[in-house]
Amino acid sequence: MSSAWLEETLSTGQGVSEVEIDLELTSWRAKYAKFVECSFATIAGVNGNAAIIHYRAQPTTCATLTNQDMLLLDSGGQYLDGTTGTD
Repeated sequence: MSSAWLEETLSTGQGVSEVEIDLELTSWRAKYAKFVECSFATIAGVNGNAAIIHYRAQPTTCATLTNQDMLLLDSGGQYLDGTTGTD
């Protein structure tokens, strides 16, 4: 995910859900020719959700990030030439 995308979105006063952050990050990874899949489920936790071990955002219950919140982001990818962020 481009940090510019997130900063630009938040600067408009619009919030971004944890699920949207996960989907955006995965779509950016998928643009790389050697991307295979995520190496584990992305953890995108806003405020209190960041403290939940192995948290996984769900569309019906996820929090929304604003420019006043804290975000924990833990993500990794499996690529043809290597793996990042393995559990």
